[in-house]
This record gives sequence, structure tokens and C-alpha cells, in this order.
Amino acid sequence: MKTKKLFNKQIIFLLASTFSVTLMHDYAKATILNNNYKEVIDHVWQIVYRDFLDSSGKFEKSNWINLRKEFLAKKYSDNNEAYDAIRDMLSNLDDPYTRFLDPKEFNQM
Repeated sequence: MKTKKLFNKQIIFLLASTFSVTLMHDYAKATILNNNYKEVIDHVWQIVYRDFLDSSGKFEKSNWINLRKEFLAKKYSDNNEAYDAIRDMLSNLDDPYTRFLDPKEFNQM
């Protein structure tokens, strides 16, 4: 009898934990896939704003801030539009070593 109760509790725990992990995984996947495209663009913008090292001395943070406003004011309907916007944004740095690789390009490296 005790063994059966213990077994039932273990099954319930296993099902509950499996269900919650599945939900968490599906939520994370949905968040990544359906996230606002502007968030990705803004994330790239923030990395450059924080970490970009300009050896030419041409980089002006005020111009970069204005560029952010310009790119976040637009609407993006899919990943490709957002990726193109990121490439366009980075091209303003005029740095041959700074580039964006979409997930497919990155995986082909």
C-alpha cells in the first residue's frame, strides 16, 4: 500500500515536472520566434553603443543615438527585414570588420 502511494506520488511529480518543463520550453521558443523584431535591432544597437571601439575616431555616439530612433521608428514584418535593418544600421559604422550574421550564416561558419 505504501509502495503504491509512493509510486503514485512519483508519477504525479514526474508528470507535473514534465508538463511545466514543456510549457517553459514552448514559452521560451515562442518568445524567441515571435519576439518583436525591434527588440533584436535594439539589442544589436545597444551592443555597439556599449562596446564598439572606433580606431578611426569617426564614431559619434550622438549620431548612433539618432540612428537608433530612426530604425526603431520603422515597422518590420519578418526576420529578414529586421536582419537587413541591422546590416544597414551597422554599415553606418563604416567599419569593414563589423558585420551581422543571421543564424543561418552563423551556423555555416
